[in-house]
Amino acid sequence: LPILLRALSIVTPDGAVFLFRAPCPPLKVPVVQVEESLRRYDSDSGLVIQYDAQLGWAPRPGGVSADGMYRYARDGSRVGPDDRPKNDAKESVALFGDSTMHGTGVAWRDSIGARLESSLGGKREVKNFALGAYGMDQALLRWRSVKDEVKPSVVVFGFQAENVKRNGSIFRAFYTYETVDIPF
Repeated sequence: LPILLRALSIVTPDGAVFLFRAPCPPLKVPVVQVEESLRRYDSDSGLVIQYDAQLGWAPRPGGVSADGMYRYARDGSRVGPDDRPKNDAKESVALFGDSTMHGTGVAWRDSIGARLESSLGGKREVKNFALGAYGMDQALLRWRSVKDEVKPSVVVFGFQAENVKRNGSIFRAFYTYETVDIPF
């Protein structure tokens, strides 16, 4: 039985053990993971996310991912392949939340922001400030950091049940080993 359990477990670089995606005591602070991530944020200007003292990480203004799937405007909102200024819509919708609201894993045209803007028929500009792995606290802080510049008419906070885990733990590694590039 111990050999089977060991074969089914995952051990992180910090020595934390996960069995069936659940952390096993004793929990370990992911020091190695955090140090590696921060080094990568500082040294790789090609990353589309960067270290942010208030949020942990934020999009790199003007950043484009290596595969071109993710693009960010100067204000840090996710934009499509053509990030020219939008129409003259006087009202805007600002989206905040985690990877679901961000559209992580899907092309811009299939993201919530692009679909919402299309469904509004150009009457409102949609600015997507959501980002993968954000908890509700980070989404709120992100809104506070851009609200005066963006001045949205409508603010939408995305929520999914998994956010409860994020809100209860500073270190993601205490509940998942899967997102090693985003430690907090």
